[in-house]
Amino acid sequence: MLPTGNRPLRIRLFHKVCVLLGLFFALLTGAQADPTLAALDSRQFKQLDANLNGLQARFEAGQATEVELRDAFRPFYKLTPSQEAAAREWVRVSPNSYSAHLALGVFLRRKAGEARGNEFIDKTPPEKIARMRALLDEARPETERALELTPKPYLAAFHLLGITSLEGDRAASRRAIQIANKALPSNHLARTRYIADIITPRWGGSYLEMQAFIAQSKREGMNAVGLMQLEAIMYNDMGQSAMDKGDAASAYPYFHKALDLDKQNGGIFRKDYLTASQYYVCSVSRDSRYCN
Repeated sequence: MLPTGNRPLRIRLFHKVCVLLGLFFALLTGAQADPTLAALDSRQFKQLDANLNGLQARFEAGQATEVELRDAFRPFYKLTPSQEAAAREWVRVSPNSYSAHLALGVFLRRKAGEARGNEFIDKTPPEKIARMRALLDEARPETERALELTPKPYLAAFHLLGITSLEGDRAASRRAIQIANKALPSNHLARTRYIADIITPRWGGSYLEMQAFIAQSKREGMNAVGLMQLEAIMYNDMGQSAMDKGDAASAYPYFHKALDLDKQNGGIFRKDYLTASQYYVCSVSRDSRYCN
């Protein structure tokens, strides 16, 4: 990810204004408490099990999407100390609940990422690394326990990929993507995380490995849009790698390929995985073919 300090000043100011406006309208409208967190606050563990394990059952029956499943667990990304205690109590009260173990694992994994921060690993203080590892040591058993508690533990495998990417455990990452693909052969979320965070050269993979993974995904049933997203992620990384070496002449054709694929699909890829392409093409070169 590019450091925000490299962005033009007016872009940073615009972002700050948007944040302040968001806070203002949240206060103005009186944002309602999330029902999942409200149930957690009041220790309504049976209700949480009914809602979230029920959604998992609908997913396994083909009646809920991977995005609906992911979004249902997003409230657990950030918990107060009281809510964290409630989540741990939920696991104790419902030791065989898929959702209880997954929810706690999701929270601990996100907390581990926050503890590590966004600096390069050689610039990250040892105490931050130690804190991250301690949290991952808690998150992984909870998430792996969830894998055992439902026939198609897709979301658990998706979040396990987040854990193993932080740990640098590529063997465990391969196992996690296999579980995810078996649970949902057509999935997008797990595959994009795997190709972007596990097998790019900067994380110990290679472009040959990425190309092979795209071909395998096609054989396993990923649709055309998903395949183009994987290709766009690969081209974006190729451009970033060239730019890191000071080779802008080689980088921009890759950035353009990534954004061409994005443009064909209504601009839905760039938000999460094409940061470098969007930055260099839109903010630096201001190419009107791709950017307003």
